[in-house]
Amino acid sequence: MENRTRILLDRYKKYISTKEIYFNYLNDYESFETSLLPHTLEILDFFNTQFKFERRGNSREGALTQKKIRTSLGEIKILSRNLKIRKDINFINQVHVYFHELTHLVNNHNNQELNKIKLSTPQKEYVAETVAQSLLYSFVGGIKARDLPSNYKWKQEEYIERWIKNAKFSDKKIIEMWKQINNSYEFISKIILKNSGFN
Repeated sequence: MENRTRILLDRYKKYISTKEIYFNYLNDYESFETSLLPHTLEILDFFNTQFKFERRGNSREGALTQKKIRTSLGEIKILSRNLKIRKDINFINQVHVYFHELTHLVNNHNNQELNKIKLSTPQKEYVAETVAQSLLYSFVGGIKARDLPSNYKWKQEEYIERWIKNAKFSDKKIIEMWKQINNSYEFISKIILKNSGFN
C-alpha cells in the first residue's frame, strides 16, 4: 500500500473518532421514513432534489441521479434530480447509504462545473464515505462501519481502501477533499440537530 493511501486511511479513521455522539436513530425512531428523511428534507429542498425509493429488484443500495440538458447557449439545465435508496434493506443500512448519497449531493459531485476544484471519482467516494461514516457515528450511537450488518459484497471498512488504493492524490486535491468533508459534515449535522429537536 502506498504511503499516501495509508495516510488517507488513517486520517479518515481518526476523523470519525473525533465526532460527537448525539443520539441513536435506531433506538429513538421506528423507521427511516419517520426520522432521518423528514429531518433532512430541508437539504433536499435546498438542492431541488426529490427522494425516491429504488425500484423493487434494483441491486444497488442507493444512487444520486439526475437528468440534464445543455441549452443552445451552452448552459446546463437540470431537469430533475433524485436521491434514491432501497426500501428492502434494514434501517441502519438505509441511514448509512442515505448519508453517503446526501454527501454527494451537498458537494455537487454530479455537477462539478459548480465547483472550483473538480475531484475524480475515487476522491469523491472518499469524501462521501468519510462523511457518511462520521454522521453514522454521531447519529447511530457511536456505531462504526465494521459493526454494520453485512449484506454488502464488500465489508464497509474496506470501501474507501478499494476506491483509493490506485488513485492519484495531489496536495491540492487532498485539501479540497478535506474542505468538503468538514463543510458537509457540519452542514448536514446542523440541519439534523435543528429538525430533530435535539438540545
